Amino acid sequence: MKARSSTEIRKLFLDFFKSKEHIILPSYSLIPEDDPSILLVGAGMAPLKKYYTGQATPPSKRLATCQKCVRVGDIEEVGKTARHLTFFEMLGNFAFGDYFKKESLTWGLEFLVDIVGIPKERLWASVYEEDDEAYEIWENDLDFPQERIVRLGKEHNFWEIGLGPCGPCSEIYYDRGETYGCDDPNHKPGCDCDQFIEVWNHVFTQYDKLEDGSYALLENKNIDTGMGLERLAMVLQEKNSVYEIDLMQELLSLISKITGKTYPGDEITNMRMRIIADHARSMTFLVSDGVVPSNESRGYVLRKLIRRASLQLYLLGQGERHLHSLAEKSIDLYREGYPELEDRKDTILHMIDLEEEKFHQTLRRGMVYLEDITEEMKNKNLNSLDGARAFKLYDTFGFPLSLTQEFLEENGFSVDTVGFNEHMKKQQDTSRAQVDREHLGWKDDLQKYLTEVPATQYEGYDKLINSAKVLEIIVDNELRPSMEAGESGQIILDKTPFYATGGGQVGDWGYIESEHNLLNVRTVEKKEHLYLHQVDLLRGELRRGDIVMMKVDSQQRQATARNHSATHLLHDALIRVLGEGIQQAGSLVDENRLRFDFNYFEPLSKEQIDEIEYLVNKNILEDHNVSVSYSDLDEAKKQGAKALFSEKYTQEVRVVRMGGSIELCGGTHVTRSSQIGLFILLGERGIASGVRRIEAITGMKALEYVKTQRQLLENSALLIKGTPEELPQKIEHLQQEKREMQQEMRQLKDQAGNDIIKDMISEKINLDGLSVYIKAFKEESKEDLKNLSDQIQAQDPQGLILLFSTKDAKIAIVAAAGDKARSLGYKAGRIVSKIAKELGGGGGGRDHFATAGAKNVEKLTEIISNIQSILIEVKE
Repeated sequence: MKARSSTEIRKLFLDFFKSKEHIILPSYSLIPEDDPSILLVGAGMAPLKKYYTGQATPPSKRLATCQKCVRVGDIEEVGKTARHLTFFEMLGNFAFGDYFKKESLTWGLEFLVDIVGIPKERLWASVYEEDDEAYEIWENDLDFPQERIVRLGKEHNFWEIGLGPCGPCSEIYYDRGETYGCDDPNHKPGCDCDQFIEVWNHVFTQYDKLEDGSYALLENKNIDTGMGLERLAMVLQEKNSVYEIDLMQELLSLISKITGKTYPGDEITNMRMRIIADHARSMTFLVSDGVVPSNESRGYVLRKLIRRASLQLYLLGQGERHLHSLAEKSIDLYREGYPELEDRKDTILHMIDLEEEKFHQTLRRGMVYLEDITEEMKNKNLNSLDGARAFKLYDTFGFPLSLTQEFLEENGFSVDTVGFNEHMKKQQDTSRAQVDREHLGWKDDLQKYLTEVPATQYEGYDKLINSAKVLEIIVDNELRPSMEAGESGQIILDKTPFYATGGGQVGDWGYIESEHNLLNVRTVEKKEHLYLHQVDLLRGELRRGDIVMMKVDSQQRQATARNHSATHLLHDALIRVLGEGIQQAGSLVDENRLRFDFNYFEPLSKEQIDEIEYLVNKNILEDHNVSVSYSDLDEAKKQGAKALFSEKYTQEVRVVRMGGSIELCGGTHVTRSSQIGLFILLGERGIASGVRRIEAITGMKALEYVKTQRQLLENSALLIKGTPEELPQKIEHLQQEKREMQQEMRQLKDQAGNDIIKDMISEKINLDGLSVYIKAFKEESKEDLKNLSDQIQAQDPQGLILLFSTKDAKIAIVAAAGDKARSLGYKAGRIVSKIAKELGGGGGGRDHFATAGAKNVEKLTEIISNIQSILIEVKE
């Protein structure tokens, strides 16, 4: 059997199915398209689900892909076992009402035996126990001996998820040899031992599961197969683990070089290195597909992967950042199969490095937090860390439970693992509940029916008014023949001038009317091939089949078009000022403003913002023609057209040109750049790691803004009895006066502070030969108390200081314990904790310094009068 590289296997598979008249599709994005039921694409068929359910028509009845996948359900097992991965590639061939079992299994065997060279005698087949058809294909058509065909039950060889399309499957196994087997001499596929590896699963979708639990035959039968590339590479390269295949070994070799550790080594080191290698691939592909680290949804998955990998490097003795090097290696290894990685390389490396830098800061804060917890547990004589704070270390600081346990055990403490697990489950339940549900909420039968409704013809690029025929009326998610005044719903027409929300642009609004009715169009959304007009029927009755006149609000359309065209000029200006690495990360344009998100890793300077605003306005004033054409996708990219990398484009694309800007865009635009009017950049800020956001206005909104700003200047000038031109000078004069007054106040306060210190020194009490300074104030802040404490310690670094202040019906407490005080057992943290509790508050800190807050102002005098007995009580 010839060893083959992973890259070679990928190409051989796709070329093979191309020869079988399959259309080869590039891998879909890891971000699901129009499927809110899943967070990330985790199977080859996931992006094709709409073709199996009938929601959309596939580009061909035969498709094949090598799909990048990410699954994090078993993330805690990654690295511990030889088979768990978060990132993997799934090879698959798919048929929609075309070929079926015989062709699928025949081609499967042909590829494995004739193309990649696995000896046929090393292969086994499993079929569903009631699937005689598949069994006979293996035995009679493919000449497989009966002893290597295994019938298995539903749990192994039948695919179904709830109601709907389902069917039996047949799996092809590779026999690794008896040395990997178990004690059972009759064992075969289905056994839990390591002798038989499932290589390729062929699912035969031939049934429709009904509500009564029965199965009806589907009119059109489908094929869905999946074969993990890493697992096939493991077989062909004759390795014991997916971590030993060529691509993983390249990454593990770099990790060895970075850490100075040998792979394989001891069990713990092996686990840590495997986690790093796996997660490096996942984070690289996720960032490439537009995922940004955050605390929600996919961003949280990415952040967790980066933090887990970085933590493993830290635990292997690496305090520096290295993930960007591993991401760069991943790009180098996978760019032949996924060329977009090279295109987005700068963004990938910068974003991962920035997130790792943030995690290192978090890690340092986490260690301080853990040390503070340990000190507090000692002071309170606690034996175990509660589950809530253990989970905070995990969730906020990225500390796995094992790391927290290890640190605390070294200090003689344990962790409440039951409480930790309860918080973990609560978070997992919350995360599952946050998965978005499809916003239209259509019933399955309605959804299937609407796939047969003719596509809406969009005419809005050239028209704002036209007539159309009402095809369908939907009220409360049900088809209706008519709707009456006062009702709201969605209507589908044969054609429309209304732009549907998409590509970052909001949908049009306006009216639909005839002599019998009048409808307000609130917005328009696109669902596959249909435009759904969200309407309120204001008068009359609307019936299916009515001919109506559609009128787009021209002012809203034109204002939105100004903002959309301005985003193109803004994108071009950003590239000119910040460099070619700038990539759009999202946008929103409506009639009031524009918002543009882009990948960049530091705040823009005032000079950069001014230059960007200048370039946009320069292009507006140059009165460029805005041309629209249609082109082949690859040709458009060759001409320099910018594309949003998270967007899925058809082969024919719409190209919008405006001066030096060339973009793929389906939105509405002005016809000449001068129609945008004035462009004002309102602000720029960070919204996520490595993502900045610019907000701006154009046209009449910009003019209104200038008018408002001018009025503000004139009103401000009146306040200082000057002109707008004199404002800077007048304000600087006022600020100088303020600085001088503040300086005088500080001097007076310092003098008062010196007097207070003198009084406190003269009033100090003696306890165990220790000087104790105690005083209560009114209206002093906690910061004032800290400063006073520092001044007293400067004169007596050995003593014990207790300061109180009542302000806004609250008590601030500050304590400081010098070297002698601590040696005598007077610890600031214990003292403050005790006093705050007596006063109905809480707080604490370290032995040398602590603060607290409390509420019971009336009891403060009593506490101070009994302070010596309290100090003796808390003394260690």
